[in-house]
Amino acid sequence: MRTTLSRSALAALALSLGLPALAHGAVTATTITSPTGDVRALTLAGTPASFQRAVTGTATAADGDKVDVRCYGSDTNELLAADLVVAGGAFSGTLDLTPIDDDGFPCTARAVPDGDASPGDIGRFAGPRMFISHFAAPAQAGMATPVNGGGTAFIDTYGAYAGPRGTGFSYEPDDDALYELSPVNPTTLFATYEFGGYYPFDTAADIDDRNAANTGSALTVDGHNGYLAPNIPILNYDGMAGSELPTGVASITANASLDAAGTLTMTESYPVYRCADAGGTPNDTHPVTTASCPRTVSAGVRLDRVKRFTNDGASVVLADTFVSTDGAAHDVGLEVDEDNSVSDYVETKAPGDLAFTIRGFGDVLTYTSAPATLLTRDSQYPESSYVGAGARTALEQPVRTTWEDDDESFTLQRIAVPAGASATRTTVYAVSLSSTAAESGANALEDQQGAPTIAIASPAAGSTTTSNVAIVAGTARDNKAVASVKVNGQSVPVASDGSWVAPIALQPGANAIAAVVADGAGNTNQAVSSITYTPPATPQQVQAASVKTCRIPAITRGSTVTSASTKLKKAGCKVATKRRSITSKTKKGRVLSTSPAAGTTILADNPVTLTTSKGRAAKRTKR
Repeated sequence: MRTTLSRSALAALALSLGLPALAHGAVTATTITSPTGDVRALTLAGTPASFQRAVTGTATAADGDKVDVRCYGSDTNELLAADLVVAGGAFSGTLDLTPIDDDGFPCTARAVPDGDASPGDIGRFAGPRMFISHFAAPAQAGMATPVNGGGTAFIDTYGAYAGPRGTGFSYEPDDDALYELSPVNPTTLFATYEFGGYYPFDTAADIDDRNAANTGSALTVDGHNGYLAPNIPILNYDGMAGSELPTGVASITANASLDAAGTLTMTESYPVYRCADAGGTPNDTHPVTTASCPRTVSAGVRLDRVKRFTNDGASVVLADTFVSTDGAAHDVGLEVDEDNSVSDYVETKAPGDLAFTIRGFGDVLTYTSAPATLLTRDSQYPESSYVGAGARTALEQPVRTTWEDDDESFTLQRIAVPAGASATRTTVYAVSLSSTAAESGANALEDQQGAPTIAIASPAAGSTTTSNVAIVAGTARDNKAVASVKVNGQSVPVASDGSWVAPIALQPGANAIAAVVADGAGNTNQAVSSITYTPPATPQQVQAASVKTCRIPAITRGSTVTSASTKLKKAGCKVATKRRSITSKTKKGRVLSTSPAAGTTILADNPVTLTTSKGRAAKRTKR
């Protein structure tokens, strides 16, 4: 019987015999024609078809020559298809995405001579970039965990994301919401995890079985220890024989989707449990033991966690929504564990810091405002493209961050859950090749999280005027910054406090007023109102473009009339010739206030009245 060896097998045989390497056929160049462009796909555990992709291409080669399709990324490659035969200058076959679907491996697919993973000038072999993400639902991610008293529960989930600017994972039951978030160089597809295994976020938003002080769990409900199924810390749940969960634990639910832009969204839903004795009476024993937690009872809330890998993998938006399941209001405490994997020490830059610093055990950062961004980088390679950096932004104000080591910290948030409703806390994680770029990425993503708001303060909706010009005033707000305001299509400047004013020409009859605000991320919002213009008997000649307004400046209490008048005139305001005087402890003749008040926008022709001091009231003589 004749046995036919493939070219790769012959090459291996020649190498084992110490013979010169076999010459390849004339495969000098190839182009993968399908798939084309950047390939973004989501493979699903238990769905074999999601791992397969048809491939076609052209080759400068002789008939019968063979090619392998390999995916090249960072400093390695993975085999996706082997021994595809060239015929008539073309080849076809099926790619198996399994080698690159679950380890966050961005790469470029190339058809190279079979058996030769390093064919020299790799640029001769063209193909698409491959960004393959993966998700395993609870029932697919791992074994069914035994539950005390009978039955099983699925509590494992796994997800991986690969993008041209970042990679990352999500995994349970190790409590890791996010881990190994790593930036990628979009030009070379080099991921920084290849450099000594460094990740700006080795784990992030980890809901552990303990808090920073190890006095209770990381999750509390109304002051009591609470647990998610994957982190109930008893009976050594690790897949070993005898592992089991307390009575009452149910399977978690999870799902994933990938949109056309390459954004991977993973959703997970976890009931929150309290430990209870065999009779169902809850307790807060810490650490938990099999004796203290043979069963669980509901804590009255559910955690719905959404992880959205976006911005080509350079950013992750994590939203934790706590839902009241018993109709009652609840006070939730969430102290998440986060750490980094670095070559030396982690440097952080917190709100208020002038420079990066190395923090350590016992250091505590308290927050006074939101959003709050904490930057992180490696002290040995602070701005190296081989290491990268990260930024974590809490959109709602945390309570504090407590450091356990330079590379591990716990951040506490408090969430007030209304009765029968829900409350959400959102954190943005960004990774990049420098801390400046990481911070910019976090800021941009933060801006995307909420639309700006706008309100029309005056004129009142439905009001009537005999003037052919309406002075429209209002406010605009955004979580980052207002980019623009337009009133009936007219661009309007916005003051630092968010106020704006615009003169609008009116037509006889009903007039609609529409004010539109936009932020830097392109989010918009609108406020509408209306006013009716009834022309007077004698037509007015006023035009909107010629209407002048003034914004009354703040006048320091106790200023002289001269200085106050000068300041008003510089602002374009007219000063009334008559003044009001009232009794005051302020020196006689000095200015107390203005009418209208400071900050009010009025027509420039309308005078501003100064209120001055009469001095102290005369003392009464005792009789």
